[in-house]
Amino acid sequence: MRENQSPITPSTERPKRGCRYFSRLGLFALVSFVVLGFIAYNVTWVLNMTAPKNRPLCCQTPADFGHDYEEVSFIGGDGLTLRGWWIPSENGAAVIMLHGFAADRTQMLERADILAREGYGVFLYDQRAHGESEGDYCTVGWADIRDVPGALDFVIQQSDVNGDKIGILGFSQGGQVALRAAADHPEIGAVIAEEPAFVRISDVPPPSSFGDKWIAFLYWLDLPGISLKTGEPIPPGILEDLPSIGDRPVFYLSSGPAEDSSHLFVAYFHQHTTNSILWNVPEAHHGSIPRDRPEEYAERILSFLAEALLISGDEGR
Repeated sequence: MRENQSPITPSTERPKRGCRYFSRLGLFALVSFVVLGFIAYNVTWVLNMTAPKNRPLCCQTPADFGHDYEEVSFIGGDGLTLRGWWIPSENGAAVIMLHGFAADRTQMLERADILAREGYGVFLYDQRAHGESEGDYCTVGWADIRDVPGALDFVIQQSDVNGDKIGILGFSQGGQVALRAAADHPEIGAVIAEEPAFVRISDVPPPSSFGDKWIAFLYWLDLPGISLKTGEPIPPGILEDLPSIGDRPVFYLSSGPAEDSSHLFVAYFHQHTTNSILWNVPEAHHGSIPRDRPEEYAERILSFLAEALLISGDEGR
């Protein structure tokens, strides 16, 4: 007779988790944290870049440098009201000045003083969504090019200005806008691009170091975010615009050692321009050239503008 056998019941014990399981779980958590942190960082960067930079101006005006001036405004390309200062011309020539990102027209006052003392008319204005000018978003220069025609119209309408003697000087983002605007507007007779920013990765030489490649990757990744946030399409690169400047003179300024990427891409612009000169100040950093070499800075830009606007302009009349 068979002995009674107890029925086999399934085990309720959970399988033990080995080291491999917890290692994979930890790796997954780490990767997820890095990816989410990377996404959060880039979203925050785009939001900060595109947020308006409006603020009251402080704390100087052209009067503090001894110049008579007018508070003026004009309508930009999208119906925005942009505000600025006009210092009248004494020699028939005028220069439009464009500040850098997150700044306002006061950033250009020392540069304007150099020109005004030589008799140039100077028009400084706050770019859209900066300073006292209207604008819902900063577009890192993309949409600002649509405001330059309004500035040009204002300058040309001044009775003390010869329409054949108009130049433009831009720093950083303003340098980018100045180059692109000159390509579109033959009325601009000369360009000073002081450490101009680029638009697309195609504007700069192929990155060689890992650091440069990483920065290029981040910039490439963030461009669509800026476009999505502002509704602005990503414009063509500056290199595509430079041929349209033709043989009009361009003066490029760059800072940092010759091997630095910030200098290399300015030199890259210089190589793709028909009639241009390049001045590099290796001991300077972004925006410090006028302070690091004030006398040479003044001498160089005045010499360039005299040749481009006064001498050449008179010969062409």
